[in-house]
Amino acid sequence: MEFRKYTPLDKDSQRKKFGDPFPETWFVGIRHAIYFSGQQDIIQKMKPILTSQHRTVSLTGERGIGKTRIAIEYAYQERSNYIDEGVLFLNATSAQTLEKDFQQFAKNPEQNTDSVLEWINKHKAALVILDNINEELVQRFISCKSHLLVTSPTKINGIENIQIEKLNDRDGALLMLKRSNTILVRQGLEDASPLQQKNAVELSALLDGMPAQLEAVGKYIDDTGKTVELCLRYGKDVLLGLPETRAENPII
Repeated sequence: MEFRKYTPLDKDSQRKKFGDPFPETWFVGIRHAIYFSGQQDIIQKMKPILTSQHRTVSLTGERGIGKTRIAIEYAYQERSNYIDEGVLFLNATSAQTLEKDFQQFAKNPEQNTDSVLEWINKHKAALVILDNINEELVQRFISCKSHLLVTSPTKINGIENIQIEKLNDRDGALLMLKRSNTILVRQGLEDASPLQQKNAVELSALLDGMPAQLEAVGKYIDDTGKTVELCLRYGKDVLLGLPETRAENPII
Protein backbone atom coordinates (compact mmCIF):
# COMPACT_ATOMS: atom_id res chain seq x y z
CA MET A 1 0.00 0.00 0.00
CA GLU A 2 1.23 3.48 -0.84
CA PHE A 3 0.34 6.78 0.77
CA ARG A 4 1.03 10.40 -0.08
CA LYS A 5 4.18 11.90 1.40
CA TYR A 6 2.93 15.48 1.42
CA THR A 7 -0.18 17.55 1.11
CA PRO A 8 0.01 19.70 -2.06
CA LEU A 9 0.18 22.83 0.14
CA ASP A 10 3.38 21.87 1.89
CA LYS A 11 5.39 19.76 -0.51
CA ASP A 12 7.54 22.63 -1.76
CA SER A 13 6.51 25.85 -0.02
CA GLN A 14 6.92 24.72 3.57
CA ARG A 15 10.27 23.02 3.01
CA LYS A 16 11.51 26.07 1.15
CA LYS A 17 10.32 28.40 3.91
CA PHE A 18 11.50 26.40 6.92
CA GLY A 19 14.21 24.23 5.44
CA ASP A 20 15.05 20.75 6.66
CA PRO A 21 14.37 18.77 8.66
CA PHE A 22 10.81 17.90 7.75
CA PRO A 23 9.37 14.42 8.19
CA GLU A 24 9.34 12.28 5.08
CA THR A 25 5.57 12.00 5.49
CA TRP A 26 4.05 15.43 6.18
CA PHE A 27 0.29 15.47 5.62
CA VAL A 28 -0.63 18.86 7.12
CA GLY A 29 -2.78 21.22 5.05
CA ILE A 30 -2.66 24.30 7.31
CA ARG A 31 0.26 26.70 7.35
CA HIS A 32 2.35 27.65 10.35
CA ALA A 33 1.38 31.02 11.88
CA ILE A 34 4.47 33.15 12.47
CA TYR A 35 2.42 35.45 14.70
CA PHE A 36 1.43 32.63 17.10
CA SER A 37 1.30 34.17 20.59
CA GLY A 38 0.01 33.60 24.09
CA GLN A 39 -0.35 29.82 24.01
CA GLN A 40 3.22 28.55 23.85
CA ASP A 41 2.89 27.21 27.39
CA ILE A 42 0.27 24.73 26.14
CA ILE A 43 2.77 23.26 23.69
CA GLN A 44 5.24 22.80 26.54
CA LYS A 45 2.59 20.92 28.52
CA MET A 46 1.75 18.67 25.58
CA LYS A 47 5.25 17.49 24.75
CA PRO A 48 5.96 15.34 27.84
CA ILE A 49 2.52 13.72 27.59
CA LEU A 50 2.85 12.82 23.91
CA THR A 51 6.35 11.44 24.41
CA SER A 52 5.43 9.46 27.53
CA GLN A 53 3.82 6.03 27.76
CA HIS A 54 0.37 7.68 27.55
CA ARG A 55 1.11 9.14 24.06
CA THR A 56 -2.34 10.71 23.76
CA VAL A 57 -3.54 14.19 24.66
CA SER A 58 -6.78 16.08 24.06
CA LEU A 59 -7.08 19.85 23.66
CA THR A 60 -10.58 20.94 24.63
CA GLY A 61 -12.42 24.23 24.69
CA GLU A 62 -15.08 26.26 22.95
CA ARG A 63 -15.07 27.11 19.25
CA GLY A 64 -12.55 29.83 18.39
CA ILE A 65 -10.36 29.22 21.45
CA GLY A 66 -7.36 28.14 19.34
CA LYS A 67 -7.30 24.34 19.66
CA THR A 68 -6.50 23.66 16.01
CA ARG A 69 -3.89 26.42 15.86
CA ILE A 70 -2.09 24.99 18.89
CA ALA A 71 -2.11 21.50 17.37
CA ILE A 72 -0.69 22.83 14.10
CA GLU A 73 2.02 24.80 15.89
CA TYR A 74 2.99 21.73 17.88
CA ALA A 75 3.41 19.79 14.64
CA TYR A 76 5.66 22.48 13.14
CA GLN A 77 7.70 23.14 16.26
CA GLU A 78 8.24 19.48 17.16
CA ARG A 79 8.52 18.08 13.61
CA SER A 80 12.12 16.96 14.12
CA ASN A 81 10.84 14.37 16.61
CA TYR A 82 8.77 12.77 13.85
CA ILE A 83 11.38 12.69 11.07
CA ASP A 84 11.30 8.95 10.54
CA GLU A 85 7.58 8.27 10.92
CA GLY A 86 5.74 11.43 9.87
CA VAL A 87 2.86 13.72 10.79
CA LEU A 88 -0.75 13.16 9.70
CA PHE A 89 -3.46 15.81 10.19
CA LEU A 90 -7.06 14.64 9.76
CA ASN A 91 -10.26 16.68 9.79
CA ALA A 92 -12.35 14.53 12.14
CA THR A 93 -15.39 16.80 12.40
CA SER A 94 -17.54 13.97 11.04
CA ALA A 95 -17.20 10.49 9.63
CA GLN A 96 -17.51 12.05 6.16
CA THR A 97 -14.67 14.58 6.59
CA LEU A 98 -12.49 11.89 8.11
CA GLU A 99 -13.13 9.55 5.21
CA LYS A 100 -12.38 12.36 2.75
CA ASP A 101 -8.98 12.96 4.35
CA PHE A 102 -8.31 9.23 4.44
CA GLN A 103 -8.91 9.08 0.69
CA GLN A 104 -6.71 12.12 0.05
CA PHE A 105 -3.90 10.63 2.11
CA ALA A 106 -4.11 7.36 0.25
CA LYS A 107 -2.57 7.39 -3.23
CA ASN A 108 -5.23 4.95 -4.31
CA PRO A 109 -8.72 6.33 -3.51
CA GLU A 110 -10.00 2.76 -3.40
CA GLN A 111 -7.98 2.09 -0.28
CA ASN A 112 -10.37 1.89 2.63
CA THR A 113 -10.34 3.23 6.15
CA ASP A 114 -8.77 0.05 7.49
CA SER A 115 -5.67 0.56 5.34
CA VAL A 116 -5.10 4.03 6.80
CA LEU A 117 -5.59 2.68 10.32
CA GLU A 118 -3.03 0.01 9.49
CA TRP A 119 -0.58 2.78 8.49
CA ILE A 120 -1.23 4.60 11.77
CA ASN A 121 -0.67 1.43 13.81
CA LYS A 122 2.47 0.56 11.87
CA HIS A 123 4.05 3.98 12.40
CA LYS A 124 4.16 3.99 16.17
CA ALA A 125 6.38 7.07 16.40
CA ALA A 126 4.21 9.16 14.04
CA LEU A 127 2.12 12.12 15.18
CA VAL A 128 -1.56 11.80 14.26
CA ILE A 129 -3.75 14.89 14.79
CA LEU A 130 -7.51 14.28 14.91
CA ASP A 131 -9.07 17.71 14.64
CA ASN A 132 -12.50 18.52 16.10
CA ILE A 133 -13.37 14.90 16.85
CA ASN A 134 -16.19 13.60 19.02
CA GLU A 135 -16.04 10.84 21.60
CA GLU A 136 -17.72 8.29 19.37
CA LEU A 137 -15.29 8.70 16.46
CA VAL A 138 -12.19 8.81 18.64
CA GLN A 139 -12.87 5.26 19.84
CA ARG A 140 -11.67 4.03 16.43
CA PHE A 141 -8.21 5.41 17.25
CA ILE A 142 -7.93 5.03 21.01
CA SER A 143 -5.95 1.77 20.76
CA CYS A 144 -3.51 3.14 18.17
CA LYS A 145 0.13 3.16 19.25
CA SER A 146 1.11 6.40 17.49
CA HIS A 147 1.33 9.77 19.21
CA LEU A 148 -2.29 10.91 19.16
CA LEU A 149 -3.19 14.61 19.45
CA VAL A 150 -6.93 15.25 19.61
CA THR A 151 -8.90 18.51 19.55
CA SER A 152 -12.49 18.47 20.73
CA PRO A 153 -15.10 20.92 22.05
CA THR A 154 -15.67 18.67 25.07
CA LYS A 155 -13.53 16.50 27.28
CA ILE A 156 -13.08 12.93 26.07
CA ASN A 157 -13.04 10.22 28.71
CA GLY A 158 -9.90 8.14 29.02
CA ILE A 159 -7.60 10.72 27.41
CA GLU A 160 -5.24 13.15 29.13
CA ASN A 161 -6.99 16.50 28.77
CA ILE A 162 -5.69 20.07 28.52
CA GLN A 163 -8.40 22.70 28.79
CA ILE A 164 -7.67 25.72 26.57
CA GLU A 165 -8.53 29.07 28.14
CA LYS A 166 -9.10 32.47 26.56
CA LEU A 167 -6.11 34.78 26.15
CA ASN A 168 -5.61 37.48 28.70
CA ASP A 169 -5.97 41.04 27.42
CA ARG A 170 -2.27 41.64 26.88
CA ASP A 171 -1.58 38.33 25.14
CA GLY A 172 -4.62 38.89 22.93
CA ALA A 173 -3.40 42.39 22.10
CA LEU A 174 0.03 41.04 21.17
CA LEU A 175 -1.48 38.38 18.88
CA MET A 176 -3.62 40.97 17.09
CA LEU A 177 -0.78 43.48 16.67
CA LYS A 178 1.50 40.81 15.23
CA ARG A 179 -1.18 39.47 12.89
CA SER A 180 -1.97 42.99 11.68
CA ASN A 181 1.74 43.69 11.04
CA THR A 182 1.49 46.66 13.38
CA ILE A 183 4.60 45.26 15.05
CA LEU A 184 7.11 42.66 13.88
CA VAL A 185 6.56 39.06 14.90
CA ARG A 186 9.73 39.08 16.99
CA GLN A 187 8.66 42.18 18.91
CA GLY A 188 6.74 42.47 22.16
CA LEU A 189 3.72 44.51 23.17
CA GLU A 190 6.03 47.16 24.61
CA ASP A 191 7.35 47.84 21.09
CA ALA A 192 4.00 49.29 20.04
CA SER A 193 3.27 52.92 20.83
CA PRO A 194 1.52 53.64 24.15
CA LEU A 195 -1.69 54.51 22.27
CA GLN A 196 -1.49 51.34 20.16
CA GLN A 197 -0.96 49.28 23.31
CA LYS A 198 -3.93 50.88 25.05
CA ASN A 199 -6.27 50.43 22.09
CA ALA A 200 -5.11 46.87 21.40
CA VAL A 201 -5.59 45.79 25.02
CA GLU A 202 -9.09 47.32 25.03
CA LEU A 203 -9.97 45.62 21.74
CA SER A 204 -8.63 42.30 23.02
CA ALA A 205 -10.92 42.64 26.04
CA LEU A 206 -13.84 43.55 23.77
CA LEU A 207 -13.25 40.36 21.76
CA ASP A 208 -13.12 38.38 24.99
CA GLY A 209 -9.63 37.01 24.35
CA MET A 210 -10.82 34.65 21.59
CA PRO A 211 -7.82 33.85 19.33
CA ALA A 212 -9.87 33.17 16.17
CA GLN A 213 -11.58 36.56 16.43
CA LEU A 214 -8.32 38.34 17.24
CA GLU A 215 -6.66 36.72 14.21
CA ALA A 216 -9.58 37.71 11.97
CA VAL A 217 -9.49 41.32 13.14
CA GLY A 218 -5.71 41.45 12.82
CA LYS A 219 -5.97 40.22 9.24
CA TYR A 220 -8.69 42.81 8.56
CA ILE A 221 -6.41 45.59 9.82
CA ASP A 222 -3.52 44.30 7.72
CA ASP A 223 -5.64 43.94 4.56
CA THR A 224 -7.51 47.24 4.78
CA GLY A 225 -5.07 49.58 6.49
CA LYS A 226 -7.63 50.40 9.19
CA THR A 227 -6.31 51.23 12.65
CA VAL A 228 -6.86 49.40 15.92
CA GLU A 229 -8.48 52.57 17.24
CA LEU A 230 -11.03 52.61 14.41
CA CYS A 231 -11.83 48.92 14.96
CA LEU A 232 -12.40 49.69 18.62
CA ARG A 233 -14.90 52.37 17.67
CA TYR A 234 -16.81 49.94 15.46
CA GLY A 235 -17.74 47.81 18.44
CA LYS A 236 -17.74 44.01 18.59
CA ASP A 237 -20.99 43.31 16.73
CA VAL A 238 -20.21 45.58 13.80
CA LEU A 239 -16.57 44.53 13.61
CA LEU A 240 -17.26 40.79 13.58
CA GLY A 241 -20.14 41.28 11.17
CA LEU A 242 -17.89 42.64 8.43
CA PRO A 243 -17.40 40.25 5.48
CA GLU A 244 -13.63 40.40 5.96
CA THR A 245 -13.80 39.19 9.58
CA ARG A 246 -16.61 36.66 9.17
CA ALA A 247 -14.47 33.68 8.23
CA GLU A 248 -16.40 30.58 7.19
CA ASN A 249 -13.74 28.21 8.48
CA PRO A 250 -11.78 29.93 11.25
CA ILE A 251 -8.87 28.16 12.87
CA ILE A 252 -10.51 26.84 15.99
